[in-house]
Amino acid sequence: MGTPEFERGLTQLLNLAQREPTALLCAEQLPEHCHRRLIADALVLRGVRVIHLLDAAEQREHVLSAAVRRESTTLIYDRHTIRRLDLQ
Repeated sequence: MGTPEFERGLTQLLNLAQREPTALLCAEQLPEHCHRRLIADALVLRGVRVIHLLDAAEQREHVLSAAVRRESTTLIYDRHTIRRLDLQ
């Protein structure tokens, strides 16, 4: 998340979302089991409202993950408080 590539991708996503409704899809139903929660955290930090569409009848607004803390404009994920994500 601290790479120029992530920032570029996030900027592209924000630009697209300004023009039309935008969705990210994943095979995981629950955001807490998916890497897209990290993207959602980054968007919320920038003041973007993120809604998770869990199924046809259920949606949930994203709030910053419990394992993250804010330092200025940066999100810090403390290893001892977050369930390990397999980032490979």
